[in-house]
Amino acid sequence: MGTRLTAFLIAIIAPGLGHLILGRRIRAFVFFFLFFSIGLVAAITFFYSINSYIVDGGLIAFIFILLAIVWVIHFIDLIVISVRSKNSDIDAQEYYSEYSIRKYVKQNGKYMLPGFTHLRIGMPMRAASVLLLFILSFFFFCHLFLSNYIELALLPILFAISLFFYAMIDAAEMDRRKSEEPISDGLLFAEPVAHSTASLMSLVFLPGLGHFVAGAKKKGIEWLGLYALLLLPYSSPVMGAAAFIVWVLAMLDLSRIAKEGVPEEKERRSGHPLVGPFIIVLAILALCDFLIKWMSQMANPFQFGGPYMVWRYVYSEPIFLIITLIFGFIAYRRMK
Repeated sequence: MGTRLTAFLIAIIAPGLGHLILGRRIRAFVFFFLFFSIGLVAAITFFYSINSYIVDGGLIAFIFILLAIVWVIHFIDLIVISVRSKNSDIDAQEYYSEYSIRKYVKQNGKYMLPGFTHLRIGMPMRAASVLLLFILSFFFFCHLFLSNYIELALLPILFAISLFFYAMIDAAEMDRRKSEEPISDGLLFAEPVAHSTASLMSLVFLPGLGHFVAGAKKKGIEWLGLYALLLLPYSSPVMGAAAFIVWVLAMLDLSRIAKEGVPEEKERRSGHPLVGPFIIVLAILALCDFLIKWMSQMANPFQFGGPYMVWRYVYSEPIFLIITLIFGFIAYRRMK
């Protein structure tokens, strides 16, 4: 009973750890990763749009509502598992000796320096490629940020986060494989290898990257292109919400690929059957949002803001919305 109480208390603070204490490691990973990934997206979104319309438009509130929903679902699932568990007397000491967080960190903490860990286990080419990718990510972030493409500067940040976790898991897997059989050194992502579910799901921060690494390159390009396209008209809260939900759909599709693999006959299709209609609806809502803002600005021409606002409301946002509608129709047709 003490172990169950501990699980409930920890689950209040950190979703997923309660499932870990009860021995449900897969569910623990799913809830922990989902909750804190959404929280990370909320933090990054708030940082990039702290003075913009997207915060006033309620996107941050929408994301926190999703966080609350995930937390409630995870807690209900924890209660159901606790009630239905046949093993009513879980031995806490036996469990902690096998699955304690301290033991996990002790075993895997040495892999938490991506690039340098590959160098330590004798794979200099892999280490150099990891470090080079980090440097390129930083370079592209600075270039996009200083060029005032602040929304697109989010992409190299998400790539660097995915690269960090992927390189850490890759180093652990390479170290274990080297102890069992000789393996050759090579560049990261350069050669097709058998990827574990954990390594693929670590790439979920940037939509499309996990698909590309898994071998579904066309689907990866589609997901990444759709996500980047929705980041461009970032002044609209509807487009920001669309980018976030596309990220969730890409994560679900990647989890299916990690479990079932990539069927060749389906690789040309888009990642989810609802992507096309979903983007069409959101583009129409964004168009309505644009019209409301445009009419409010035209009703008070003294606050129209000069040529920049004319370009933004008369040319820029309508063009992006039309492109989004076209992309949505294409995605819808590809699913037929």
